[in-house]
Amino acid sequence: MTDQTTKAIVLTKLKQGYTVLDFTKADGSTRTMTATLADSELPSPVTLDQAQNGDNVTVYEKNVGFRTFNWNRLNTVDGEALEGARD
Repeated sequence: MTDQTTKAIVLTKLKQGYTVLDFTKADGSTRTMTATLADSELPSPVTLDQAQNGDNVTVYEKNVGFRTFNWNRLNTVDGEALEGARD
């Protein structure tokens, strides 16, 4: 499980610009996406409250559109392993 401090750091990075996220999909495969929550990059503004729904986060993937990932499946952010990411 990703702790609150780690979530806040990741959300701040996403609000500042594009961030590379690596996570494990529900089918067990690994996925990497370049995503953001920066208002200047979104087709329509999204608040952090709107972006988060329980353990899921909706982000804007570059050249693709809105996508969702699960906090509990997030492995790395900008190539760095998450501290406190797993129980």
